[in-house]
Amino acid sequence: MVNTKLTSTLLTFLLTIQFTLAQIIIKDSIVTENALRIGHGAQHSFYSEIGFSRHKSNKKLGCGFRHESPLGYYSALEWTAKTQNYKDVFGIKVGYEILASLFAPAIEVKYITNFEQKDIVFTPKIGFGNPDLKWYIYYGYNISTNGNPYPNVGRHQFSLVFNFNKQTFK
Repeated sequence: MVNTKLTSTLLTFLLTIQFTLAQIIIKDSIVTENALRIGHGAQHSFYSEIGFSRHKSNKKLGCGFRHESPLGYYSALEWTAKTQNYKDVFGIKVGYEILASLFAPAIEVKYITNFEQKDIVFTPKIGFGNPDLKWYIYYGYNISTNGNPYPNVGRHQFSLVFNFNKQTFK
């Protein structure tokens, strides 16, 4: 059984470290990018998402080192596939992510419904990926505010996310 208090404390600590390091960035080196966000994964059932993201890439740290760690936020529509006994679940979500290579924490909040029940879900995530190619693999833990009313949306979420910007297709 996952200790949610320990998990949330650890994630908060790691996000605080990343955010603090990001504040050292020299302001002249920030580049803002808009991107199409596409993701697929599993949270008991297959799910897919499509939306938009906006990232700020930090190209240089104040101490002279080169570094890129895009900080960004996103919004997306989510669809979780129906299973034998359960309906499709649709949602809208917003999130914040720090896209470093070996460590990519994120947090999102989503409103989901199957048009009979509704829920608000918080999902802290941890992942890794490639900032140059704009793909990330995440593990997330869904925290329901309504007692997890959808069996096809489980507590554990695994996802592969792509952020396509205009440089992606050059």
